Amino acid sequence: MVLTVRRRQFLAAVIELYQETGLPVHYATVGEKLLVSKWTAYDMLRALEKAGYLEAEYAVARDRAPGRALVYFKPTPRACELLREEQPPRLESWAALKNRVREVFERIKSHNQDQAIQQLLVELPSIKTSVLSGAYTLALLAAHVHEPGGPENKVVRDCLGLAARPEQALSLFAGAVLSSMARIRGTIYEQMAACVERFHQDILKLTAQEKLLLVSFLRHALEKKAPEGGIGR
Repeated sequence: MVLTVRRRQFLAAVIELYQETGLPVHYATVGEKLLVSKWTAYDMLRALEKAGYLEAEYAVARDRAPGRALVYFKPTPRACELLREEQPPRLESWAALKNRVREVFERIKSHNQDQAIQQLLVELPSIKTSVLSGAYTLALLAAHVHEPGGPENKVVRDCLGLAARPEQALSLFAGAVLSSMARIRGTIYEQMAACVERFHQDILKLTAQEKLLLVSFLRHALEKKAPEGGIGR
């Protein structure tokens, strides 16, 4: 089984929850963490179990009828070996990053969003943290996706859902959106092209967990309500 970006996200979620509690994880808990239905989580975890990345355990809940067991999952040594190369960033650092990115979106969704976007483009060169710079770039690109003339939803979904690795998903998304911008943009395209070029370079510096977190952030960013106005309007 190809371990796509989406499957890596589910696997990383199980490992994180398992490390927090030391106990096997119920699929509904994974669904809540990743904001998907418990049945979507169940199907994905079963697929990861079949591929040898998870191990299933069964336990009877106290409030269940005798003989009806719940299924839980825990990572196998193979899964831990796969993701052990990179440690997740400190939680407080990522929380601060998410707060800053949230501010970015609030600025883009404001009435003066063109001004806000231009200010973000001015700030980007001074941002030294690769993951934060990447989040800014993804926020700007995601704003364009919701605009008329932006890339088709299927193109965006394919970039995120079919890529085998997180860095491929991020690179494909950035390239697809930038290509769409080239058809309808002037100076703003040149600015975004420079940002995307840096973004491709910064991806190489990110840890495996940072890449997964950026992919997760991007999925949520694309679900945001489309801003009024937009890049270059």
